[in-house]
Amino acid sequence: MAETFSPSKVLQKRLDALSDALPGVREEQVEAVHHTRVATRRLREVIPIVVANKHTARDFSRRLRDGNRELGPIRELDVLAQLITELQRENHHSGAALQFVHEAVSRERRKACGRLKSSARQLGKLTTKLDDVVADLQSAEQAELRKIRRHWLWGIQARVVHRASRVRSAMDHAGVLYASGPLHEVRVAIKKLRYAIELSDEIGERQQGAVTTLKGAQDLLGRQHDLEVFLNWERQLQLSGPRRGSWSGLAALTQAIERDCRELHARYVRERPALIALTARVGVDTTSAIADVRRAG
Repeated sequence: MAETFSPSKVLQKRLDALSDALPGVREEQVEAVHHTRVATRRLREVIPIVVANKHTARDFSRRLRDGNRELGPIRELDVLAQLITELQRENHHSGAALQFVHEAVSRERRKACGRLKSSARQLGKLTTKLDDVVADLQSAEQAELRKIRRHWLWGIQARVVHRASRVRSAMDHAGVLYASGPLHEVRVAIKKLRYAIELSDEIGERQQGAVTTLKGAQDLLGRQHDLEVFLNWERQLQLSGPRRGSWSGLAALTQAIERDCRELHARYVRERPALIALTARVGVDTTSAIADVRRAG
């Protein structure tokens, strides 16, 4: 059992990441929105372990989830804008049409930004409440640090097992066919397992190489998702907007992106057995660690 980590410091680190990002959210900064969403997810992994009262833990988790969801559409627009900029550099023949899509995305982002200050304010209020949780945990550690560490180890290990099971279920449901919805669920499940294992690694229960493998799969499926979002935007704008001669320049690009999506899916299918093996190994190793913690009392 790891004997060197401080639960309150683990929680404080995640809370600081959220607090540090919020001023940038108020200023509509792209990276701050991204960092805030990551920080809320990492906090949600630890809240059920640190907050004993289930009602309070659910309330904290719900408020973090709501803040994340509020920023989600803005983050998707930011990623889309970055992707369009990349495509503009690589596809000069489609420049006029891509610029039209970029302008539409920028307009939508400006409209959506009205929610940023409110989201930052609500999350700021939550960080104040969580500061009290950190203070309470620090006080409790003075009296029974060993007991709290054991509780944390047990809780984190249980979450890793649960998250690994969810990844396997999502992958079973998605199968090997190309279907955007089920593949998105696989990516979400992989992301949650990654955050749980990061937490496990941080307290000394390392899963060698697991985070790197999971992040690679998450990035692969994320790239596929981003390309699909672009294609959906392009199609909707072509259907709803005026006829534009420049749209014809996008035909070859659209075909290339669809081909990229299929290739990314093929890579995922090739990597799928290794991901399944990883989730099985993580589950077995963590279940064994839980048994060790129980025997240690």
